[in-house]
Amino acid sequence: MEEKKSFLTEALARKAHAHFSAGDEEQFCQILKELAKWEDIEKNKKYAILLLSKYKFTKRLGLMIKLLNSLLEKNGDDTKDGIYHMKKDEIIKQRIETLKSLNYNELAERDDRWSRVTNATKEFALF
Repeated sequence: MEEKKSFLTEALARKAHAHFSAGDEEQFCQILKELAKWEDIEKNKKYAILLLSKYKFTKRLGLMIKLLNSLLEKNGDDTKDGIYHMKKDEIIKQRIETLKSLNYNELAERDDRWSRVTNATKEFALF
């Protein structure tokens, strides 16, 4: 029974992600409600991409920043088993976009500069 439940939740999550990618907000919300009957998407980080999409549609940008910050604590490793693995660079990029939409341009610029510095240090060896 657990195996069937996991297949169902996986299928619903992928279907919801496909409808989000297509821009079909109504279907996305309906599928997300159906998925919420089977799985707690608020607590399970493997559905983080769906939760971020939901927050984007409903304009809950503060909750979006909060979720992105919690994902950055473990560099996106919480999403590895999910439907879409978010890497650290993608999370930072999405956080920059969200900060800009909140008109926190200084914080967005700081994140952008800091991400360039951390990427540059991987390519070059220290003295």
